[in-house]
Amino acid sequence: MFMNCFKSETKDHHSLMCLRDPPPFHLLLFFFQSTMAYIVQTAFLEAIFHSILPATVKLLLDELRLTEELKKELESLTTDVSILQAYLRDADQKQQTYEVVRLWLSKLQDIAYDANDLLDECEFEGQREKVIRLAWLRSSLSVINPKRSMFIHDISGRVTSLKVKMEDIKKQRLDFGLQPEQERLHITSNQSSSLEPPIILGRDDDKRRIIDLLLRPNVAGESNTSVLCIVGIGGLGKTALAQHVYNDDHVKQSFTLKTWVHVSQDFKEEKLTKDILESIDGSSQTSASLNNLQIDLLNKLSGMKYLIVLDEVWIEDWRQWYKFKIPLLQGAVGSKILVTARNIEVAKAIGASTIYPLKPIGEQGCWSLFCYYMAQQNPCIDVNDLGDFSGVIAQKCDGLPSAAADLAFRLCQEPDRSRWSSILKIENLQNSTSSRADLSYQLLPSRLKQCFAFCSLFPDGFEFDKEELINLWMAQNFIQCTDDQRMEDAGSEYFDFLERRSLFKYSRFDRKSNRPKYIIHSSIHYFARSVSKGECINAKPGQKIGKPRHLSFTCHEAGTDLTRDFLSDQLRGVYTLVVFGISLAVLPDDFIRKLENLRALDLSNTILQKLPNSINYLKHLRCLQLRGTKIRRLPDAIGELYLLQTLGLGNCYMLEKLPKGIKYLQKLRHIDLHWDDDSMLMMAQEDISWSLMGRHSLKYMPPEIGLLIEMQTLTRFVVGEKSGCGVEELENLNQLHGELLISNLHLVKRSAEATKAKLKAKKHLQCLELHWDAIGKETLNFSNNSKKR
Repeated sequence: MFMNCFKSETKDHHSLMCLRDPPPFHLLLFFFQSTMAYIVQTAFLEAIFHSILPATVKLLLDELRLTEELKKELESLTTDVSILQAYLRDADQKQQTYEVVRLWLSKLQDIAYDANDLLDECEFEGQREKVIRLAWLRSSLSVINPKRSMFIHDISGRVTSLKVKMEDIKKQRLDFGLQPEQERLHITSNQSSSLEPPIILGRDDDKRRIIDLLLRPNVAGESNTSVLCIVGIGGLGKTALAQHVYNDDHVKQSFTLKTWVHVSQDFKEEKLTKDILESIDGSSQTSASLNNLQIDLLNKLSGMKYLIVLDEVWIEDWRQWYKFKIPLLQGAVGSKILVTARNIEVAKAIGASTIYPLKPIGEQGCWSLFCYYMAQQNPCIDVNDLGDFSGVIAQKCDGLPSAAADLAFRLCQEPDRSRWSSILKIENLQNSTSSRADLSYQLLPSRLKQCFAFCSLFPDGFEFDKEELINLWMAQNFIQCTDDQRMEDAGSEYFDFLERRSLFKYSRFDRKSNRPKYIIHSSIHYFARSVSKGECINAKPGQKIGKPRHLSFTCHEAGTDLTRDFLSDQLRGVYTLVVFGISLAVLPDDFIRKLENLRALDLSNTILQKLPNSINYLKHLRCLQLRGTKIRRLPDAIGELYLLQTLGLGNCYMLEKLPKGIKYLQKLRHIDLHWDDDSMLMMAQEDISWSLMGRHSLKYMPPEIGLLIEMQTLTRFVVGEKSGCGVEELENLNQLHGELLISNLHLVKRSAEATKAKLKAKKHLQCLELHWDAIGKETLNFSNNSKKR
């Protein structure tokens, strides 16, 4: 019913890309709520689709020596899967109504994950062949290579099976009338609407002050055009207030030209300039050149006293604004740009001459708004009968107009008023913190939605490390980066973006690890669990878990056996396993074999002493974290984890030896051998003969570690006397970042060996610590490269 009404209102204007009038708040609210299912259900699936894009697959298959027929079958399969990506939005919305569509979407998800696993194994096989060639054991072209023959036979059978399933999925897509995204009508942020702006209550003073600021005469020396920025957290009603200011009669009479553009996070100079031009006269702009667009805009604004509203601006780089604003400076005296933004950094970046901080409206204002929206959605409701709920509702809204509207919408869906009390008790999402999280989350790109939802794996109140979280994201292929960008840098941008949106919170600086720690606010953590929708589960003993892709397990009770009491055959599809508080000394072989698709395994801070040789069964594994365990040696089978990116061995103070096969792990980017101060003290207490001067149970590095030229982190290098274990192995490891401690330097006998290490070429290091023997030590800190908070 709603969509029919909307189509009739907008059918003549749906081609417009900019707003001439601001969008009605309650329509946008309804849109956000109706599309929330899509946002939740498909964020993780889109990461899988990204992994199996045809172009990516072609590059992978070109490296494998497969038959042309098998290559074509694989390419055809991945093309089919990626085509179906266009139907995700429609399917995810319709599944709320139609059970058959929900089942269809579930089947598509299973096929996508199966295809992803299959292609992952192709990548694994490609790496294995490289190792074979590197080791000169035998030609990878050999027809008598039994593993290769088994691989091709297995892949061929699975491709055939997936193709059959895919044909069924494609047929059902037509049977259900699903439409691809580009063919469906969307409510975009820039569409026109002729409806009146929403009501605002408790904002009369704010409206009057902002109008006064817009209409005040320029002072001497002030530019013709000035910028006023309304700043406030999401949900305060910045857009609604700006709408009322924009439509005020005095404002209309004071400006020759008025236009409104909703910006959101898509701040691109060319697009925004084009949007403003189209909003002024409704004409479609074909020029793609920023220079030509700015000349056109300058001609339209020159000599005009204008008001331009830029709603929901997300920009923190002043250079973007400086480049964009050039044609806006030619307006007549008194021209104004009114900006709404969520944080003050935006106001600083755009050089706002006036910043107007918007505050909550108070409980009475929230209650009045709630009653208004209740009456609008259900005229039969007598708001005078709602007095019993006034206190709890006003308190839950916490001064946010959007929370009042949202809560009214939710309660209107429940005709039985006797259930309202129980609904209000469980509607924890409507407190102030989580309401802001909801609004911030909805504006995130899909790739960041899955990164945020993934964090629901952490227990409530858990402190986490930025770099370790990024490594987990990398293991799941969540991070998309440009050709000239490190995955870690892109991941850092993801993390910082989420922190700036208050989804992550700085907790403290941990001086032992020399790193900052972060937490997720309790109510935001609740919200993260709700949006992860069964994809991510932080489970406890006895809890039913379904079939999650990402799983963590928390138990601080003695006697809990994770491998016996918890894991079952239904978890073969798990991609992530993290344990907290588990007493786990040994991993049985059958435990490993149940997790054949695992990408990330974190057993940190357990009493683990040994890994089985069957660890090589985890051929998809990219991240293995064993921090703070009692492990002494890693099995040689580690050298067969050809896709491994991260090996975390921090605070493993009993570690004696690393496997020699590490040199074959060409994908390995991080080996963490950092020791916190308390771990060193613990070792000293257990063994009084152990020195606190940097000595380590690890006697030397595995041979030829210098072959791993893509290594980004190697926190410790222990010089050895054997061939291939000397300091010269550092020669080509010039991508190292962070800290590096080199010990046993007294074993370096010739200056040529030290020179060959090329320490001066390690330009990304922030700290270099050099240890000779028990009494010789030097630390170099490169503060100019440090990224301190």
